[in-house]
Amino acid sequence: MLAMPESDEDLPRTVSIGHPNVALITLGPALPRTVDGYEFIDFWASIEGSGLKVRTIVRTIEAGTGPLCLSQFVSELADDWRGELPCRDFESIEHDLSIACSRDPLGHVLLRFTLRESYRADSWAASATAKLDAGEDMADFAREVRSLLASA
Repeated sequence: MLAMPESDEDLPRTVSIGHPNVALITLGPALPRTVDGYEFIDFWASIEGSGLKVRTIVRTIEAGTGPLCLSQFVSELADDWRGELPCRDFESIEHDLSIACSRDPLGHVLLRFTLRESYRADSWAASATAKLDAGEDMADFAREVRSLLASA
């Protein structure tokens, strides 16, 4: 028998953006935290839509700051709501997730997510783009990603 969660807090945390009829990008749930000299956080990432469904495990280093820190990347995007630095990129430590950020003239943040099976040249890769408003939508997304990573 499956136990029903007592509340939403008991459910595995995920973050989804996009649209199910076009492309839905989901991050999470996070796996238990690994400390092996670095503070690794692993989480599931998927892209679904139009006959496509891919899923892989992503690894980031979330202790401190740096280019491999996803929470820092999304926080900086949310803080830069005016788009003073229009293009930014993130790539996870094992190259299984990359996010290319750009902005359109109307103030939207365009996030192009690419998932990869592995770093090998013959592995699969899939991409999808999500559009968020630069203000509160981006701040909400950053807050949810930080919460997902903190749940590990």
